[in-house]
Amino acid sequence: MREALIFLAHAYETNSTLLKHGERRGLEKSLISVYRRKCLTALNDSASQLFCSGDQHSVEEGVSIMEEAVIPCLHLMSREQSPTREDRDAMESIRSHWCCCLGRDMEDSLQEKLGEFLPRVLDGSAERIVLKDPPKVPVTAAHDLCSRLAAVMESLHKTSVVSVQ
Repeated sequence: MREALIFLAHAYETNSTLLKHGERRGLEKSLISVYRRKCLTALNDSASQLFCSGDQHSVEEGVSIMEEAVIPCLHLMSREQSPTREDRDAMESIRSHWCCCLGRDMEDSLQEKLGEFLPRVLDGSAERIVLKDPPKVPVTAAHDLCSRLAAVMESLHKTSVVSVQ
């Protein structure tokens, strides 16, 4: 999911640039944004579960997911000139979720880690957004990419959407 969100965030930005040069130059924005939003919320849920597990390795993985994918995507979404209602609701839901974590009983080390990344979750006005480059996919790995897309789509829809031959 982390790679998928990074791909979708880059795809949305590239598509927006293309659409500035004419409506027929890119895809309908809602096509990418719906999957970006679903992937973002699913990845945030995963990061939250890892963070709240209390296991040191899982906590670090949850923080890593937040810093590498979720927070940069939130910042990109909040910079859009006219975000959709669904995007605003998703961003608000993610921010509210992490704010609610402040009221939970947790170890001091978890509180400290939460205090480190929570301001970045809440502040969408970051001057510089660092979104990792998407992983390079060799042309010969197209079948693998299709399989990975099918797996992501299945996890988002909880059904088998695509079969790859």
